[in-house]
Amino acid sequence: MIKEAADLDGATTPNGTDRCDWLVWHARPGEDAAVDAPAEAVRAVTGAALRLVQEFLADPRWTTTRLLLVTHRAVTVDEEESGALNTVAAAVWGLIRSVQNEHPGRVAITDLDDIPESAADSTVLHTVMAAATGADEWQTAVRGPAVSVPRVVPAPAGVPLPVGHLPWVLEVAGPGRDVVARQAPELLAPLRPGDLRVEVRAAGVNFRDVLVTRGMLADASDLGHEAAGVVLAVGREVRGIDVGDRVWGVFPNAIGSVAVTDARNTARLPQNWTFEEAAAAPVVFLTALYGLRDLGRLTPGQRVLVHTAAGGVGMAAVALCRHLGAEVFATASPAKHTLLRTMGLDDAHIASSRARDFEE
Repeated sequence: MIKEAADLDGATTPNGTDRCDWLVWHARPGEDAAVDAPAEAVRAVTGAALRLVQEFLADPRWTTTRLLLVTHRAVTVDEEESGALNTVAAAVWGLIRSVQNEHPGRVAITDLDDIPESAADSTVLHTVMAAATGADEWQTAVRGPAVSVPRVVPAPAGVPLPVGHLPWVLEVAGPGRDVVARQAPELLAPLRPGDLRVEVRAAGVNFRDVLVTRGMLADASDLGHEAAGVVLAVGREVRGIDVGDRVWGVFPNAIGSVAVTDARNTARLPQNWTFEEAAAAPVVFLTALYGLRDLGRLTPGQRVLVHTAAGGVGMAAVALCRHLGAEVFATASPAKHTLLRTMGLDDAHIASSRARDFEE
């Protein structure tokens, strides 16, 4: 049985029982508000969705019920739709993806061409619900008779690399445009006294790179800020690092064949590290180190609470706190507490990042 819900106050099935298979909620941002005050419209719609989801998950009446959130043109299924995106309702998708990670099998979301008048009589919504429970597809988009699901697939032709012996780097051709490889002869220019040149063997990817490829950082086209590789040349004032050394560190335009940086931004690679392991470490660990040591002045014996400790910077912060002799307390969503235990934290030092009682 299906129940439509504007909110959960007094929600029961039509026959008066407390049980139904699905609750359906429609995200309907007002068109005028979305145009005149988009930020306020986003806050209103995501706030309503968050309150609904929190009440749904906490209410014992709905422990065997699933929740379906319905949006209209909030996602695109092909490039032709990119100009008609409902950016206000799109924010709901980001929220619900996080909910799905923490409460798998409870909340589904679908995007439609048109909002049906009645959920109970909608063949489309019945199909979406069947996809969730039968095929474990909890994110769908319906266009006509076709139901689409999100997948990461290889680009049709990949990114062609420049022909020749000049270095190349990856960058974005323009805001929201494709990633391209361009020749970078400037990387072969004479080095400054304190710089070094590295043949890149592995480069790290961070959330900033995602924002750049989506055109969300104004005037930014560069990709990559951390890498590991083999030294090709050093400036005349560089000491302690020689040609042929394996190094890791912070590099501008790191996703490419060659990168140049100040030698003080690098260090020799530990013997038991791979290039891939080393390339993934600099940004998160330097972020945590700067916050803990340079800003926080952390000393042995102090107690530190690391919020969202299961993330990249959070995991680095836990490791550095322990290295610096501090006692570490950590929060994460309950589903990730096992990971915190594998990092050496016991239950007395772990709390939920989804509740407010962590201080106790």
